[in-house]
Amino acid sequence: GSGIMGCCTGNGARALYYIWEHMLHYNRGTLSINLLMNRASKWADVNSHIPYTGQVDIHVKRACKQLRVRIPEWVTPRQVKCLVKGKKHRLTWDKRYALIGSVKTGENINVNFPLAEQKIETDIQSQHYHLITRGNEVVDIYPRGQFCPLYQRDYYRTDQTRWKKTNR
Repeated sequence: GSGIMGCCTGNGARALYYIWEHMLHYNRGTLSINLLMNRASKWADVNSHIPYTGQVDIHVKRACKQLRVRIPEWVTPRQVKCLVKGKKHRLTWDKRYALIGSVKTGENINVNFPLAEQKIETDIQSQHYHLITRGNEVVDIYPRGQFCPLYQRDYYRTDQTRWKKTNR
């Protein structure tokens, strides 16, 4: 049967908060975007198109001396393109971070990179699975499961980002 562990509900919620809290970090004029997921903050709004496409849009709300964006490990630096105010922008690098440089309040930054599907075969708890991922997201799995089919996410396999309208 299905069930839930009592320890995971509280600790899982706490872990999700820590992930959300550390998705971006501001320190002494440097804004670091560590995880490419949607996140509003007093420094910038991050709008991620992943796993639909490899695009992240950043709307700067407070000027920064340095904007750093952590690029996923499956992307090479030469594949990353950046636009600042709609114009091509040359990036420098610090390990996995694309360094955009100084940004002003109201500027929009677009970071783009290829996002390909990958097929992975793996064994989980003595069961062999075929996975399809886009970036770090599992978008399909076989077998899906008899009672609670998993990862029925064909909408992620398009290049059309599905947005939910919200006020920030």
